Amino acid sequence: MSAKGDQTMLDTLAIVRHLIDAGIHREHADAIAAAVASAAEHGDNVSSAEFRAGLAELENRLIKWGLGIVLTVAALQTAILVAALRLLG
Repeated sequence: MSAKGDQTMLDTLAIVRHLIDAGIHREHADAIAAAVASAAEHGDNVSSAEFRAGLAELENRLIKWGLGIVLTVAALQTAILVAALRLLG
């Protein structure tokens, strides 16, 4: 979709035709097109750049969490190994 404030019109008739061509009944196609138009009109639309920035931020957060989990597991394994060596030695 378009950036906030952009007044791009959504061609609901083309959506309905596409859905009908795909085998969806006319009544359902009309309802789907109306829902899509409403979401596009009232939704919180973002630009491609905003979406990519948010996706990059999410990726960075996931990497940090993953790294934290890996380091925690390694620390736990080390602690278990040290405790086992103390018991055996």
